[in-house]
This record gives sequence, C-alpha cells and structure tokens, in this order.
Amino acid sequence: MRPPPTSFAAGLARLLLVWILAGLLVNMPARFDAWFTPAHFRLSVEVAAVTLLALALPGGFPVTRGSGLARSPARAERWLPGFLLRLAAAGLAALVLLRGADLVAHAAAGRPLDLGRDLYLMPALWDVLAGDPARLAAVLGFWILPAVAVYLLARRGQILARRHLTGGRRPAMTVAVLGGMLALGQVVGAASQTGGPVGAGALRLAAFQADALKARARIEAELAAAVADDPAAHLPGPALFPRLRGRDVNLFFMESYGWSAHHDPRIRDAVGRRLADLGHRLDAAGFRVVSGWLDSPVVGGQSWLAHGTLLSGLTLDRQRAYDYALSAGRTTLVDLFGRAGWRTVALMPAIRETWPEAAAFGYDRVMDAAALDYRGPAFGWPTVPDQYALDRYAAEEQAPVDRPPLFLEFAMITSHHPWGPLPPLLDDWSMAGAAGGRIFETAAPPEGQPFARDTAVWAERYANALDYTLALVGRWAVERMPENALLIVVGDHQPPLVTPADAPHSVPIHVIARDAGLIRAFQAEGLTPGLTLAAEAPVRPMAAWRDLMIRATRDAVPPVAGLPSVAPGDSFENRS
Repeated sequence: MRPPPTSFAAGLARLLLVWILAGLLVNMPARFDAWFTPAHFRLSVEVAAVTLLALALPGGFPVTRGSGLARSPARAERWLPGFLLRLAAAGLAALVLLRGADLVAHAAAGRPLDLGRDLYLMPALWDVLAGDPARLAAVLGFWILPAVAVYLLARRGQILARRHLTGGRRPAMTVAVLGGMLALGQVVGAASQTGGPVGAGALRLAAFQADALKARARIEAELAAAVADDPAAHLPGPALFPRLRGRDVNLFFMESYGWSAHHDPRIRDAVGRRLADLGHRLDAAGFRVVSGWLDSPVVGGQSWLAHGTLLSGLTLDRQRAYDYALSAGRTTLVDLFGRAGWRTVALMPAIRETWPEAAAFGYDRVMDAAALDYRGPAFGWPTVPDQYALDRYAAEEQAPVDRPPLFLEFAMITSHHPWGPLPPLLDDWSMAGAAGGRIFETAAPPEGQPFARDTAVWAERYANALDYTLALVGRWAVERMPENALLIVVGDHQPPLVTPADAPHSVPIHVIARDAGLIRAFQAEGLTPGLTLAAEAPVRPMAAWRDLMIRATRDAVPPVAGLPSVAPGDSFENRS
C-alpha cells in the first residue's frame, strides 16, 4: 500500500531532522568535553552524501544484454539500488565505529586512534575488560550502539528521500536546498573565522588512518638504517659497564608512573608525600639518588613499546616498529649486559601467555606468571602482587652465593589500570612468597571496586596505587637489595583516563645507589639530585637511555668511540 502523499516541504523537513541527528553521531568529538559544542553540531557532508544517494537512484539502473546481468535484468533492477544504498549506510556506520574507537583511544590513552598500533591491542583490551561484565557491556554498547543508530538513521533518510522527494523537480530542488545550506554554512564560518558549521571530520579521520598505514614502509626503512649503523653493537664485553662490575643492576619499570604523578594537582600531593618519605628512607640507608625526565613513545598503555624503546635505543612508538627492531636484531641493554657477563632475568608477572619476544631480547631466564606460580587472590587486573614476585626472584636468583651479577628487568603491575584493590604490603618478606602467596588470602581479602565515571575517583585510585608501589620500591632497596647494587626506577607512560590531552608524555627515571661516585657519573649526564623533578626540567628521549647507560658506567677515560656525549643542559635530542 502506497504511503499518503507528502508535501515537498514536509519531506524535506524530515530529511533535515535525520541529517542533524545522524550528524551528531558522525561528528562525535574525540573528547567528552567537546560534546555539544558548535563543532559537534556541524553539518555532516558524509550524511548528506549517503542520504542524497537515494535521489540518484530513484528507478534503478537500466540493464542491457552483455552487461553480465542479462539473465535476470528485472531482479538486478530491484536489488542493486537497494544494495548500494544499504552499503552506503553501512559505510557511514563504519565511520562512526572509527569515531568511537578514536574517542576510546583519547579517553584511555590520551592520544588519537592509530589503527596500525591499536588493532594489536584488541586482545589486551578484552583481557582488561573481560573481568568486569558490566564495564565490558558498557564499553561495547557505547561503541556499537551509535553505529547501529546512524545506520538506521541513514536508511530512514534514504527511504524518506525516495518516497517523498523524487519525481519531477523535487530531486533538483532537494539538492539545491541542501547544497545551499552547506555553502552558506561555509561562507558564514569563513567570515567569522570559526571554520564554519560544515565538516567532514569522519572522512578526515579515515584518511588519517590510511596515511598512518602508508607510513609503515618509511618507518621500516628508518629503523633498518638505525639497526645497521649502531656503534654499541660492536662493543666488546670488557668495554661495557666497568663501573658496574660485580654489582647487580635492577631496572624497574613502574607501570603508569608519569608526569601527572608529580604535577597533576589531583595526584601530586599524595605522591609527593610518599616521595618525601622515600627520600628520607633512602638517605638514612646511605643511598644517593638522581632523577630526570624521559619522553615516553606512548601514553596510557602499550607498556612494551616503552620497554623496548628504553632497552633498544630506538623510538618504538608502534607495534610495527617494535616487531621490526626485534626481528632485525637490534642490540639492547639485555644483550649488552649479557655480553659483559651478567645473568639477565626478566620478571614479568603480567605475562600469562606465550611471549615469543623473550627469545629476541635474549634473557637468560623469564619469570612470568606461570613460573611464579602464584596461588593467592587476584587484586583487580594485576593477578600477582609485586611483593610476591620480588620475593620469588630474591629466593631463586639473588640468594645463591656462587652466582654471577644479575641484570633484572622487572615490569611492576600493581599500578596498572584499572587500579583495583591493593594487596597488603607485608612486613615479613619471607611470608610473601610462601605457599604460592596464600598469605594474601588472609591478610587483606580484596574488595571489588565499581567502575567509576568520575575522573577524580580514578585519580585517587591511581595515586593510591603509586603510593603502594613507591613504598615497595623503598622496602626493596633498603631491605632486600644487595649493598652495592644499582636500582633504576622508570615510568613507562602517562596513566590512562586521568591524563589530560595537553599533558606531557614525560615519565620520571630515578637512579639509586650507595656509590656516590657512580651517582655523580649519572649526574654528569644531566640528571638532577633527589626524587622530585621540576615540570620544566629538561626532557630527553627514552631512546637515549641505552647509550647514556654505557657512557655513565664506563671508565673515566677514554670515552667510548662512536657514542656521542650529552652535556648537562643539552636538549638531549636522540642521537641514535
């Protein structure tokens, strides 16, 4: 039954309403604070194109013999226009999915979406969300429902156009009215220097993703040149780290420890008190400390890219670069310490599946979740308390008397988002690793924490997690670490959710040892005394740390050939 006749003005008004509603979804800003601003209400070129396509296909396509469709021309005329319209609406929905993914990337990682790196993160994101069905449902609903809605709106607009705006001069009049609105919006915007109310932001986002994928070949060429021209790759073992001979070297990556911990007003007071307490504790135990800022290649997540950057001396800001650097055999700090006679151990309590990259890094041993055999309760997403992991490492690797010096890389996880309930910090270390960590079941049973919608709540949880982790670092240095060992504590990236879009990507690095001469060597490389850092202090690339370690721990003279020096006060640009 045919619908009742509708006036041109009524049909056009309905189409305009669909255009505006669908445009709100297609123009979805990447940050929540930009929603329902003038930019959000811009007229969407994408929605106009998809709906007006219906006017270009009012009666189907003429089908002639020899076209490949001659066997059933009537059927082709029926389904082909409808198929193209549905395909166009699905393409618009795909752009909204892309918009939603960009919003999630900004909210969780403080950066734009990058499909080249973020597709690799989908299993990790699922792993974090799967433990909370309500949160998983909320994220999936928030991501998928707008795309479904825009598909239905686009189809509704196409149906309105085909039913009420075809025939006679109506298609031309519709195009003229909508085109005039787009042109007028651009003229008004240009005159007011606001950019105008017309936008094609979703298409620009798609184009950005395409350009990022094209950049892969260029990145690989640059990495290949850096791997081929690496002076450190040819240094003999006896020339490496002479100031550290016979000492254990502990490299702790402190999860989500970034600039915000020191300078975000929601976080800095709590963390500042813990840093002050830690400084007094270290000073009383005879330690000296110097600190600096490193520019992390990532923000909000992908910790392994930061680890790989610091270890390899290459800026690995995406998965493709990380994979290439490892497969090409880039010389890392792990390689160098192993070549110089250290036993290299990776303490990785968060790794619960096969980790093929371990072979490329060349560790003598990997203590992952399976090797740690933790049988206590999980505290949120981190399933193994850091104190338990350290106690197992101390018992199995550090305790033997007749052993070589150890190079430990420890990926701490207590401060990993989503900052759930914290494990207790046990006074008796021997209890932490006993019976597979069963002590944690009785000491303080973890309590669930609901998903917070207020960033202030996330900031408080983040500060609490850092407070615990820094306290553990102090306990380890004073109570369990060998007398002459070197401890390096470095953040991997800024935290998710609580990092503003305009915040620096800087992370602190602290060098801790009782040997004043060794600390002075790092200070000569531009690090400053103490645990606190000024916001305006110099920032060096994280990739510069590998060569800095070689320089700071060499004999006083001569300098290592081929490795550039960095003078205090230099801008610390990456010279690798």
